Amino acid sequence: MKTSRTAITTYQSCPRKRFLQFHYNSTGIEPRKQAVPLVWGQGLHVGVASLLQGHEPDDAVGHALLAYADQCEERDFDIDDLESQSFVYREGQALIEGFIRAWAIERLPDFLGTYEVLEVEKEGLWSEWTKNVDLAYRPDALLRKLNTGGLYVFNLKSSYAWTERELKASRYNVQGLSEMAAIEHRLGEKVAGIQDEIFVKGSRQKQKDDTYIQATFLVHPWLKSGITSSDDEWAWQYYFERSGRRSSLGNSYSRVNIWEHMTMKEWIEMLADRRVQDSNGLSELFVTPVPHERNAAELSEWLIQAQHQESRIERQLSTLRADQLDEFFPMYRHSCFNYQRTCAYAPICHDRLDPDCGLYVPRVDHHAEINQTDS
Repeated sequence: MKTSRTAITTYQSCPRKRFLQFHYNSTGIEPRKQAVPLVWGQGLHVGVASLLQGHEPDDAVGHALLAYADQCEERDFDIDDLESQSFVYREGQALIEGFIRAWAIERLPDFLGTYEVLEVEKEGLWSEWTKNVDLAYRPDALLRKLNTGGLYVFNLKSSYAWTERELKASRYNVQGLSEMAAIEHRLGEKVAGIQDEIFVKGSRQKQKDDTYIQATFLVHPWLKSGITSSDDEWAWQYYFERSGRRSSLGNSYSRVNIWEHMTMKEWIEMLADRRVQDSNGLSELFVTPVPHERNAAELSEWLIQAQHQESRIERQLSTLRADQLDEFFPMYRHSCFNYQRTCAYAPICHDRLDPDCGLYVPRVDHHAEINQTDS
């Protein structure tokens, strides 16, 4: 059996979801309609990977948007009936391009001054990670800190916000532990920690017409229209400090789709040059937390727990009968509705729909092509 960090954590969220997503009909199944955050996130990963490989921003944007278009070619977004597929697609294009161009200006120079990039999106397979189970892994990047020589796993994430809650949660999650363990096994060198990079994309907010927008100035800033475009006044923050007092833009400004007024390249350059509200809003888009320094005990505990879990699953799958599904892969009902979203597999679990009803397609294995096999 081949497993991965996603498979491991999915089981801990809900065993039934793990079975349906990774093991049903041998390949697992996934919804025919794609979750918007996941599709956008994968486009961002491609673009940032391209930047880390030394490509210019224009090329990185091209790589990201091509990957985004390919992913959207045959599958729609999972959105409300009143929303437009074409609008969400165009909004995603703008968001992906904007983030890549903004990161190249705002964060990449300092990032390359802190770390040497050793590997980017390098796939690996830890053969016989535990009995009859191989561990597939692909860290976003492997870094070496220039001033200490320590190895770090790079972990790119997008988030609606970055508050004290997210900061505390990141201390205890398992993100990066599988990559740390696998890289230490492959290289025979201790990994010092995990360097997160957070892209803050805002929440998805409902508008008066019952449609939704991604509430970030990156793609939906505020505009006070002038007689001609040269008279337009732009803003990236609705509330701001003026003379020590909190002020707002007022009703003369309205929120717009930036791609209908200029290119994303022009918008990012305006922000970077402080031509919008005399300040640079780009820094609000990114958070670079202090690296997580995972200790040996923490890593060892995770390995023991995860290996025993996956060995048990492998044994259960090898003997699984239809009447054992509830015993081996029970539903964890606390996960059926989380973060204001219903689990994509709830129609199977609760509405008793057949998994082959047409709402699902065979899962695409993102670790299908392993180009680095560990001994």
